[in-house]
Amino acid sequence: MEVAGNTALPTETLLGLLRLKPGEVYTPLLAQEDARRIASFYQEKGYEVADVRYGFQNGVYRLEVVELKVAGYRLEWQGDHRTQEEVILRELPKPGSLFSVLELRKAMARLLATGLLAEPPRVSLAPGEKPGEVVVVLGLKEARTGLFQPALGWSSLEGWSGSVSFKETNLFGLAHQVSLDLAFVQNDARDNLSLSLGYTIPWLYLDFADLKEVRTGLALSAFSTPIGNNKLLQAPPTPAGSTRSAARALALAFPGPSPRSWKTCASPWGFPPGVPPFSWRSTTPTPLAIPA
Repeated sequence: MEVAGNTALPTETLLGLLRLKPGEVYTPLLAQEDARRIASFYQEKGYEVADVRYGFQNGVYRLEVVELKVAGYRLEWQGDHRTQEEVILRELPKPGSLFSVLELRKAMARLLATGLLAEPPRVSLAPGEKPGEVVVVLGLKEARTGLFQPALGWSSLEGWSGSVSFKETNLFGLAHQVSLDLAFVQNDARDNLSLSLGYTIPWLYLDFADLKEVRTGLALSAFSTPIGNNKLLQAPPTPAGSTRSAARALALAFPGPSPRSWKTCASPWGFPPGVPPFSWRSTTPTPLAIPA
């Protein structure tokens, strides 16, 4: 007994499905049932077969599995679009690979996750040029990927404020993302404008190294955010011989050396000039003993 043509499933597993066993009389009816069993088992595992051929010659019962492979893709867009084909095709199984329903479902999920499509793709199959090959036809509808959002507000504490936001998630049809945020908020620092600019390439799909095989992204951002100065508070004196609890709610952690002397923060950014950026950390209240 021989099984040939199978690459997705092991031969031992397929031999265990057969009704005909060594030493039994060969009959075409049982061989046809074995072919159906193999085709059904392929479907259970998420694969498809184009045909399962069987025959008996020189005392050898032989089955040949013709696995279905992806010959290529055809994209059919509904309405206008600017998304380039490579942005869609790079999310799909490679041409020449086995046709797998599970892998195709994963590819559809990746396409929807890009945000470039307005609805799930419509999938159909067309015969390929060679036997055992199929062309996957995708019906696509492009989504709106641009956003422009102005805002205006007023409060009794801060007065007038406003913002303008712009975002595009399919720049040049390559799924590049660009964002721009401009805001006006009154504060004590008298630096009322804040700006944020970002540019993201979700996949550097280039003919260099393994960038077309390994998803590698790049993100750039620049921002300017004014922060008002915080007043330094000093605890009132405590009578001699008594104890009190001090809660250190926030602390400054500087990666570099501290300056020799601290004065009022005169910089509109919230820390003295020349001091590297800091990070905030919280601590729990600790009892302090005040000596007599």
